[in-house]
Amino acid sequence: MGRAKLWPHMRLIRKLTVALVLGMFAVLMAFGYVSARREGMFFEGELRRHEEIVGRALGVPVAEAWRVSGAARALELIETADRNEPDLRIRWVWLDAPAGDPFHPGPEPGGRTLDRRDITYVPVQVPGARAGGLEISESLEPEDRHVHSILVRTAVTMVALAVVCGGLAALLGGLMVGRRVESLARKARRIGEGDLSEPLALRGDDELGDLARELNATCVALAGARESVEAAHAERITTLEQLRHADRLNTVGKLASGIAHELGTPMNVVRGRAMMIASGEVVDREAADNGRIIAAQIDRMSVIIRSLLDFAKRRRPEKAPSDLAALTTQTLALLEPLAKKRGVQLRLTSSAAGSPVAVNVGQIQQALTNLVMNAVQASRRGDTVEVAVGREVARPPASHGGPEAPYATLAVADRGEGISAEHLPHLFEPFFTTRDVGEGTGLGLPVSFGIVNDHGGWIAVDSRVDWGSRFTIYLPLDEHAAAHPPR
Repeated sequence: MGRAKLWPHMRLIRKLTVALVLGMFAVLMAFGYVSARREGMFFEGELRRHEEIVGRALGVPVAEAWRVSGAARALELIETADRNEPDLRIRWVWLDAPAGDPFHPGPEPGGRTLDRRDITYVPVQVPGARAGGLEISESLEPEDRHVHSILVRTAVTMVALAVVCGGLAALLGGLMVGRRVESLARKARRIGEGDLSEPLALRGDDELGDLARELNATCVALAGARESVEAAHAERITTLEQLRHADRLNTVGKLASGIAHELGTPMNVVRGRAMMIASGEVVDREAADNGRIIAAQIDRMSVIIRSLLDFAKRRRPEKAPSDLAALTTQTLALLEPLAKKRGVQLRLTSSAAGSPVAVNVGQIQQALTNLVMNAVQASRRGDTVEVAVGREVARPPASHGGPEAPYATLAVADRGEGISAEHLPHLFEPFFTTRDVGEGTGLGLPVSFGIVNDHGGWIAVDSRVDWGSRFTIYLPLDEHAAAHPPR
């Protein structure tokens, strides 16, 4: 396995070597074919010239013997010449002899089985009207042996060149290209894994060296970009925390007027009862009753102030098992005075017991407060803002990802003017608002979206003009919190 990883570049070297060897094979095969054909043609030409010389040399005495001594003597002379020339086959032919005739041109009927031969006809003038001549043939076997030897030498040369050139290509390719490519590949893998250290030291003033230098320059640029991104990310996180804190303080400021009204009543009661005791208007038992009333009102104010301090205090983003219904009830109790001041009622339409979640209570309170206050501001006097806690099996949006699963839900619905379709995609963008100047900062929904997203959930929006809006927070259920409910 280690060896396979060590030489992955050899696949490229093998391809180049095979291409080189195939190219040499093609050239040598073409050269061998052309050489063999040229040698064959030359050999046949030489045979033909030799046969013509023999034919002309024999034709003169044959014609003279035919004229002086007759045909039998001439044929005998031809047979004698045939026996004396073992490499040649010499015989007399009549050009008008029919097929099957012993003197018909071509292979002898019933005669010797001839191998592949070269045949030359030399005309000889003899007495009579018939045209005849000498047929001189010579075996082409020497030519075949010669061509075969050429092809064998070419094949041996091809094999030798393939072995030598292939070996050299593989060796030099592995040393000069393969190892350097492997170094480049290892460097690329390290870059892919995020390791931008250890510049690649690849020697050589060639393309691979240029590539190594470019990779090193890229690593330097990526390292600088990474530092910039990390710095920007840290700055973004800090800014986001500041925005959340600012939004929380802004919300507390808006609540101050409603809380002042809530505190005003018990403070007036405390002042009146204290004045009655101080002036001596009440004594004994009535004084004790007034003291108890004063203590009860002070406790009520302490609870309100403590709730505000807990709500406005910045916490570390640590999660703890919580009951979503109880958290919602507590938050609505804080917001109810402000809603009443605007003539709007808050109603918890369902309280789903057993909706355990692991959340940062302060952050979820802040997100819910933003949604409820938006609903209150969008409502008309006399309207009701409905808040529902429940469970739902849902599939997260594509941007969030994840399988279908049960989620705890927290929905806030109003019957206001609604939001137009063109504004819906921009709801969670920082500083985007559809309200008049002074009615909102445009940070409430983005902050709520970030809080819910940090908890592994998302916010779904259903809004239509003249129908109202419904914002639903989806939070993952926490089975551990169900098994160990908060005390």
